[in-house]
Amino acid sequence: DLQLDYIVDPTYYNKTDGFSTSAFGSTTPITITTNGSDFWITDFGDAFVYHVNRTGGNMTDGFSTSAFGSIFPYGISTNNSDFWIIDDSDDFVYHVNRTGGNMTDGFSTLAFGSDSPSGIVTNGSDFWIADGVDLFVYHTNRTGGNITDGFSVSAIGSGAPKGITINNSDFWIVDSTDDFVYHVNRTGGNMSDGFSTLAFGSDNPLYIATNISSKT
Repeated sequence: DLQLDYIVDPTYYNKTDGFSTSAFGSTTPITITTNGSDFWITDFGDAFVYHVNRTGGNMTDGFSTSAFGSIFPYGISTNNSDFWIIDDSDDFVYHVNRTGGNMTDGFSTLAFGSDSPSGIVTNGSDFWIADGVDLFVYHTNRTGGNITDGFSVSAIGSGAPKGITINNSDFWIVDSTDDFVYHVNRTGGNMSDGFSTLAFGSDNPLYIATNISSKT
């Protein structure tokens, strides 16, 4: 199923204007991020980040991740100018500019105990990284330093966290096994208004993005 990004509104109804990634050449899409208008989609098979508009039209300025050493790109997040990309095999977060140029200040997730990082999100200064094996969301600063106020997702019932996104205060975490999006507060407390992705046809959700501001 190549319908990567089912777009839902805050009441979680399908907006019905999602799009196929195969139309612009991505057959193994894995993650997505947005600046509120466009999308950047990571394809782990191509080792490429595709840039598309709101309707899935290829903007043709995507970039290869292998150029800066990432062979298996997974999670991606943006601060509206740069990108941070998790590599599943390197256990590393690469920092690149808008054209994919390596900013060389990335960091290893092993330094704070994460050897299976999957999802990443930034609020413009810090990062939250979901680990699919530890069942934990790590909170780090810009250089990868552990802030130590991360939280376990097993407490809310998630056994396979993949994608994570943020608004001003809360997080939404996608579980690929439960086919569910959990809504938690800043400390990992369940807000109890999460939703099933099966309701709109997604039976293997991997990532999530929101166009709600993530600035704090």
